[in-house]
Formats: sequence, C-alpha cells, structure tokens
Amino acid sequence: MGRVLERPPAEASDDELRAWIGREYGEDGLKRLLASQECKPEASKHLSEFFTWFRRNFPYYHGHCERCMRVTHFLGVARPSDDERQEGGAGVSEVNFCEGCNVSSLFPRFRRVRPVLDTHRGRCGEYSWLALRFLEALGFPARWVDNHAGHAWVEAWVENRCGRWVHIDPCEAAVDDARSKHMDDAWSGNQMEVLVDSLAGNVDLQGT
Repeated sequence: MGRVLERPPAEASDDELRAWIGREYGEDGLKRLLASQECKPEASKHLSEFFTWFRRNFPYYHGHCERCMRVTHFLGVARPSDDERQEGGAGVSEVNFCEGCNVSSLFPRFRRVRPVLDTHRGRCGEYSWLALRFLEALGFPARWVDNHAGHAWVEAWVENRCGRWVHIDPCEAAVDDARSKHMDDAWSGNQMEVLVDSLAGNVDLQGT
C-alpha cells in the first residue's frame, strides 16, 4: 500500500515526526505505537491512547480570540503570506474580528504539519493531515477521507481482526468508533459522498 500523495519538500520527514512523538508524547508511548506493528491486537488500544492525548493537546479551534478567549466574528478570507503558502501549504487565511479587543486576527489553513505542531491550532483539515502523517511515520498505511459535509478524518490499515481500515477522527479522539465513523449525529446529519485520496486517485466510498 502506498502513501496518499507525494510529499512536498517543505513537509516534515518521518524521522522528524517520530522524534517529535518521542519528545512530546514520551519515548515509552512511541515504543508502544511502533510495537503495534508487531503486536497487532494492541494497535487500536495504543492508537486510542495516543489520539486521546492528542485531542487534549490540540483542541479544536473555534475561532476564539487569542487575547481574551471570546468568540470572534468571521469576516471572510485573505491571501496568506508567502511563507504561510510556501512553508505551510496554506491556501487561504480566515479573518476573524474580536469586538472585545477591537482587533482582527488571521487563521491560516495550513496543509503542512510543522506550523500546526508549532501553534497547536487547527480544525479537522489540519488535524486530519497531521494524524495522517503521524500514522505514516509510525508505519501504518493511512488514507485521508473527506465527506464533503464540512468534515475530514483518516483511516489506518490495522492487521488485527484479519486486517481492515480503522476509522480515526483526531478531533473526537475516536478510534474505531462506529458512531463517529458514520458522522450521523455530530457533523452532517445526512451521510454524504465520501472520497478517499490514494495514489491511484479518488475512491468513491458512498454507500459503504
């Protein structure tokens, strides 16, 4: 099984990501995750523990003001800086305004892992891409899923139970969670078309 996409030069390497996990999550945790490739029945358990930790340290960004923590007003989008586009892969920056502080702020929508690791700020797009890269660095074949209803998540190939794709939602700390997998309650209400990016192109999973 190949990787989802060719990696751009600015993307973090597998070695860099494994070193980050060992430093931030702990060397013992990293060893458990890496050993999950050998001890297949423990893989889902160790992944669940890791993404529970991840959610605590990378909370979902709701657009609050970094100064006063109040909810801001969305004004629109702006062009990211050259560095944000080239180094962070950002396509747009959201512009938010805080009435309490009378200031506006930018939220670049990054598609590289380094700026997300630095800021600990993101939503499903940023965190799913980060989760995908973590999984690949740990040796799990992984794929990105977008339900085109405002949410994205990832799936990892786990060999236990005869081998299958396991749903992982880093925003919900959900690993192999059926309710979160189908997105019926928390996100879309109606199951929509799901596309999985792979080296072979987009695979339509509608109805699966």
